[in-house]
Amino acid sequence: MEFQYSYGDKIYSIRLNPQPDGTYTAVIDDREYIVVVHRQQEGALTLLIDGKPARAHVAAHKNQRFVGLSDGVTYELETADRAISRRKSAAGAAGSLTAQMPGQVTHVMVHEGETVELGQTLIVMEAMKMEIRITAPVGGNITKLHVQQGDTVDRGQRLVEVGVS
Repeated sequence: MEFQYSYGDKIYSIRLNPQPDGTYTAVIDDREYIVVVHRQQEGALTLLIDGKPARAHVAAHKNQRFVGLSDGVTYELETADRAISRRKSAAGAAGSLTAQMPGQVTHVMVHEGETVELGQTLIVMEAMKMEIRITAPVGGNITKLHVQQGDTVDRGQRLVEVGVS
């Protein structure tokens, strides 16, 4: 299986290869990891990645997979064609960020007019027991906040707009 995910401005490739002993090799941009997966309950996993334990929550929607790790980072995985197509269309966007899945806004980390850096956490949401961090796609200024702490949002709902400085 091959997926791509984006973090900041970079798209990463992930290849997952099942092994006869039940483990997986995960190749991420030419670096290989040995992964042992233990399922605890629906959507919750305990992993051993090169012998180091990690917890993950996984949710799926159509061709996308959302993986929230115990360190608070959430990744959106998608097929390679979709990731590249979405990245190209987002590159020309003005920085309007929308909810990728329904959830609740637990923290708003910025306010209108504030200057932010690429990758800075702007909003934290909770969806399906996962913490999802919405980060700045570009450096710039917060031009509009569409949500506040405690709001429940739908998939595709606008959250925040970042204007390029």
